[in-house]
This record gives sequence, C-alpha cells and structure tokens, in this order.
Amino acid sequence: MNNVATSATNQKVEGGVLVLTLSSSTEGALVSTDPSQVSPGFEFGYGYAEAKVYFPGSGSTIYNFPAWWTTGQPNWPVHGENDVAEGLGSLTSNYHWGPSADSDTKINNSGTTPGTWSNSWHTYGVLRAAGKNSIYWDGKLVRSYTTYEKGAPHFLLFNVGAGQGPTKTGATGALKIDYVRVWQ
Repeated sequence: MNNVATSATNQKVEGGVLVLTLSSSTEGALVSTDPSQVSPGFEFGYGYAEAKVYFPGSGSTIYNFPAWWTTGQPNWPVHGENDVAEGLGSLTSNYHWGPSADSDTKINNSGTTPGTWSNSWHTYGVLRAAGKNSIYWDGKLVRSYTTYEKGAPHFLLFNVGAGQGPTKTGATGALKIDYVRVWQ
C-alpha cells in the first residue's frame, strides 16, 4: 500500500490514539474497514465521514506517503476513491474514478491545499452526496467535485507508506488518528 508492504506490528494504540508507523522505507501500516478483509467491516453510501488526524511533517511538508481515504473497491476505479487528505510531499485531496475496471483511471487532484497541516491535530472530512463530494478541513470547505460512482458503498482506510514526501521512520513519521465518525 503506497509503495510498501504493510505490517500489523506497525500499528498500536497509545493513550486512545491509533498510531501507524513506517518502520523502514519498505514497511508501513494500514487500517481498513473493508468487509472483505475484516469482520464485521464497515461501509457507507451517502453521508459525512470525518477523522481527527495528525500528519507527520515540518511546516507545509508532509513526511512519507500517509493518507485518509475511502474507496469502493473491489470494483475500482468504477466505484471511486476519495483521498480526503493525502500526503504527496504537501497535503492534497484527490478523487479517482473510471468508467470500467479495465479503463484508464481518471484523477481530480486538488494540488497543495495552503496551510500548515503537519505536526498538529486537524479534522478532515468528506460529504458524499448524489453526484458531488465536498471535502472539509477543520470545518471549512476546501473543495467540491463531481462524482461518478453513484453512491456505491465505500469503506474507510488510513495508511502510511513511502515514496512521496521525505522518508522518516518511527515516531517522527507516524500518522496518528484520534477518532473517526460517520453520519449517514
């Protein structure tokens, strides 16, 4: 996931906070609610999903390749992917889709969202509605875009990988999640 293998040993809970670490440039962490991978799993259609997340970095630079996202896999890209907040050197928000599973994937990338998003807690959310998604950071609308997945169920994912921002292993490069909430 995001250019690395994932390992459960890179996941832990400290003081009620989920911590995902990159233990090396080839081994990171992933947490997912995909019903095909975990039981009971969790998916949602239209509604609002929000998480309070701490992205590793310095100033406007985000370390590693961390992300908070939703997807409608296994029929990707037809059922879409919402990268609510994704570290690509800076913090961005992206939407992936395609008309068929064997077609070229299309992407709608926000580019860098201005601000200092590293080394402090912020809330990041996606409002999924018919034909349109809206992304909120700290309660403020940062972007909206047309969607094509027709409300297909999405599950939630958090992961940390390597290959985008500067690579920092261990606690310095950890992605932290305080809470996740979904309203349908």
